[in-house]
Amino acid sequence: MERTGVGGYYRAHYTEVAQGMEGSHTLIEVDLSDPHTPKMLMTRRGAVESEQSFILGTSTKGYYQVVSGNLAFDIETRRLRAKTDSRSLWIELEATFTFSQVEKIPFTAQIELTW
Repeated sequence: MERTGVGGYYRAHYTEVAQGMEGSHTLIEVDLSDPHTPKMLMTRRGAVESEQSFILGTSTKGYYQVVSGNLAFDIETRRLRAKTDSRSLWIELEATFTFSQVEKIPFTAQIELTW
């Protein structure tokens, strides 16, 4: 994994090993420069193609690439907390994905990246 961090902005890049996602490259970018409005962008390229943008208290868009094209959805981020130390970046995320303005799917994640 490669990571950088300057002035409240953190970037981590790694290669997926989970079944079905093997070899996909994931980039996580976290912007903590404004402590009241943290932001995170997660992009995957390879066997799985997707992009998800999380901004606390804001509605954003995301997509997954599927056989017939891109499956777009809305993202409402209710919780986004991140902290870092000299060896890791820890992210706690709670959001809702809405597909076709009808189906709401809760999404929670706890991500810890160490180097």
